[in-house]
Amino acid sequence: MKTKQARIEESIERLKQLKNETILRYTDEIEYDEDLSLYDVMMEHFVNGDLDDVFVTDVTDGMSDTEKEELFNLVREYNGLCFAKGNVEYWLDSLENTFVADFDMIAYNILDSYNYLLNLAKHGGKRVLEQLSSLRENDELRDVAIVEYLRNSFVSDGCLTAILLDMSDEDSLYDMFSNENKGHLLNYPEGVLYYYGDNQIKLISPLVLGSRLYNDYHEDFSDELIEEVDDENLSSTISLLREFFDDSSYSFYDSIIGLSERYRDYFRQQDIVLNDEAMEVVYDDDGDDIQEAWNTGDEFLGGGYDTPYNGQK
Repeated sequence: MKTKQARIEESIERLKQLKNETILRYTDEIEYDEDLSLYDVMMEHFVNGDLDDVFVTDVTDGMSDTEKEELFNLVREYNGLCFAKGNVEYWLDSLENTFVADFDMIAYNILDSYNYLLNLAKHGGKRVLEQLSSLRENDELRDVAIVEYLRNSFVSDGCLTAILLDMSDEDSLYDMFSNENKGHLLNYPEGVLYYYGDNQIKLISPLVLGSRLYNDYHEDFSDELIEEVDDENLSSTISLLREFFDDSSYSFYDSIIGLSERYRDYFRQQDIVLNDEAMEVVYDDDGDDIQEAWNTGDEFLGGGYDTPYNGQK
């Protein structure tokens, strides 16, 4: 696994190589008295696949030339995921949470997002790219550069990748949630999709999450709560939860933010130190630890606590 510094150096070399090749191949198209022109020309040819052969990446290591071509051809169909509003014309607006006129920085991040997309597609194929595209059904994700936005919301790329691959699986447990609600989950993932423990990033089962949301809503006026999910009641429980989350009277958005804020307060109390470079991503199916965190944390106090992962990659 590459170190963070090695990944940065590769990203710098990637941008340098594409700029140089753009000048060599398309110099007649560049207006050298305009600062933006080189980048506009580079982005245009980049999304058209004209620079695939000089795109610096280790994702294709060990792949045949045919496999590389197929991967780039597949991802090219979805390169809008790297741009604001899904369109290369908005490349200048594709860097989140910053107001910069540093064209290199913006281009660097777009190309880095594309490299992430290549790796994601290598492992999840067209299904995972379709899942990512469907997230534009969520209002908060409609106009953003989705890859950049989500990578900034997660503690690590490995964690985000694991969840996206699970979401895109055939018959995924995440299918109990609509694409709009999946967008809410991915927007506020800490304490909802994963939590920390034993120097690990622990992925929360959708069944644990769904059951908790259902029980929190019903506990004050119903005795019919979800106590345990096993092979016998799995199908009926999933159907129950899917119907519940599709009910327009239920505020899914408010509920998951509440759980996330409870965990964030619990996190603050525990004074956990994160080391995302060394933290292994594992699955936690029983949910005992996260249930304790949800029960312990204070939603109000958690709401005032800055997330520890914002802007990390």
